[in-house]
Amino acid sequence: MRILLATMTFLGLAYVFITPPMRVPDEHLHFFRSAAIANGHLIPHGHGKADSAQIPQGLKTLVWVISTRQSFQTAIRIPLEPVKQPVVDFPAWYTPVPYLPQAFAAVAGRIFNIRPLIIFYAGRMANLAVAIVLIALAMRMAPASWSADALTLAVAILFIALIVEGGGTAALIVFAFVLGLCKPAYFLLALLVFATPARRMRAKIFVVASMAVATIIAFAYARAASFQQRTGMPIDPAAQMQCVVHDPMHFARAMLSDIAVHWRYYADGTVGRLGLNELALPTAIVVIEVVTVIAAAITSKRVLNTAARIVAIGIFIATAVGVVLSQYMIWSIVCGDTIEGVQGRYFLPIVPLALLAISWNRWRFDPRVLAAVAVVCNAFAFAAIVRRYWM
Repeated sequence: MRILLATMTFLGLAYVFITPPMRVPDEHLHFFRSAAIANGHLIPHGHGKADSAQIPQGLKTLVWVISTRQSFQTAIRIPLEPVKQPVVDFPAWYTPVPYLPQAFAAVAGRIFNIRPLIIFYAGRMANLAVAIVLIALAMRMAPASWSADALTLAVAILFIALIVEGGGTAALIVFAFVLGLCKPAYFLLALLVFATPARRMRAKIFVVASMAVATIIAFAYARAASFQQRTGMPIDPAAQMQCVVHDPMHFARAMLSDIAVHWRYYADGTVGRLGLNELALPTAIVVIEVVTVIAAAITSKRVLNTAARIVAIGIFIATAVGVVLSQYMIWSIVCGDTIEGVQGRYFLPIVPLALLAISWNRWRFDPRVLAAVAVVCNAFAFAAIVRRYWM
C-alpha cells in the first residue's frame, strides 16, 4: 500500500505542475466557482443565466494571462488585489461540497494576501491531497486540477469500499450524504448496500435515505443554477424528457449509436485524456492500462457473491445510462438523433463496480508491478503534455 500511495503522490504532484494552468476542461470556470465560494457565495442566483459573483481582481486577471508558457513571468507578478472585486460568470450545477478543498486554498490565499498564481497551485495541491487521503482510506478498506471530479471520484471509491468491506454504518451514512451532494448522478451506488448480507436492514435504509436526501438537495441546487449553456440551439431539458418518455426506443437507438461511434473516445477519457481533451494517449498505453486494471481486479482478495455481482452490474449499467441521459437532456438537441456532451471521466466513479463484479482471487498481483506500470504509462502522458504545451 505504501508503494501505491507513494506512486499516487508522486504522479499526482507531477500532473499538478506539468499540466499548464487552465489546460484542464473548464478549469477556469471551476477556479472562478471555488474563488466565489471562498468569498462566501454559496447559493446560486443565476435566474436562468450563468451564476455570477465577485472575486479578487488578481484571480480574474490570472485566468487571462496564464494560458501559455510565455505568460508565466507576467503571471507570477500579478498581485491579488482583494480590494477590487470584479464580477465573473460561471456554471454552478453542483453544490459547494466538491469545491471545498480548492475554496480553502483560496481563503488562505486571501487571508495572507498570497499571489494568485501561488493560490492556483495551492488549490490544485489541496484537491490532490484530499483525493489521495480518501483513496488511501479506501485502500485500507479494500488527476490534478480545480475540477469537482477529484473529490467526487475519491468519495465514490471510499463509499464503495466501506460498503464492500463492512465499514461502520455512521461512516457510510456520512459519505453517502457527501457523495450525493457532490454529484447526484451516482445516487444508485447506495443500493449496493442491499447486496451486503452482514448489515442490518435498518442500517441499510438509513444509508439509502442519507443518499436520497443529499441527492434531492443536489438536484434542487442544480435546478436553481440551471441555464442554457448552448445558446441559440433548441435545447430544453423538460421537452427532452417528454421526448424520451414518449419514445424511449428513440433514445435507446441514439445511445447505442453514440456508443458505437464514440466508444474509443470514452475509453480514452476514462483511462486518461489529457489537456483540454485534445491529447489522447497512444493506443498501446491505453490497452496496457486497461489490462492492468482488469488484472488487478481479477486478483482482488475481495470476491462478491453472485447476488452482489448482479447488483453491482445492474447499478453500473443503470448509472451509465443515467449519465448519458443527463447529457442528452441538457446538452443535446430536443428529440435529436445524436447525444452530445458525454465524456469518459463521467463513468470513473462507477468503474469500481464493474471491477468488483469480475473479481476472482485465484492469484495475487504484486503492487510493485502496478506501480511500475503506472510510472511507465504516466511517463508517456507527461511526455505528451510537455511536447504539446512546453516545447
